[in-house]
Amino acid sequence: MDFNEPVYTTEEVAKRYRVTTETVQRWVRTGRLSALNLGGTRMGPFGIRLSDLVEFEMSATVGKAAGQAEGRARV
Repeated sequence: MDFNEPVYTTEEVAKRYRVTTETVQRWVRTGRLSALNLGGTRMGPFGIRLSDLVEFEMSATVGKAAGQAEGRARV
């Protein structure tokens, strides 16, 4: 783990993706987005590393591209 890596709050991630903080918390709870649990409870607070955001974006991009290809095949 890189201790100099930026860590973002759920609020900062929500602003980045233009969603609510509840959506980001749900992504973390369901395992869609990796995060550090800084509060020890199911609701966090969470810290999200930059590397976790990059991984999240890559998986979302791959999933979206695959869904678009399937959608075109059905038309």
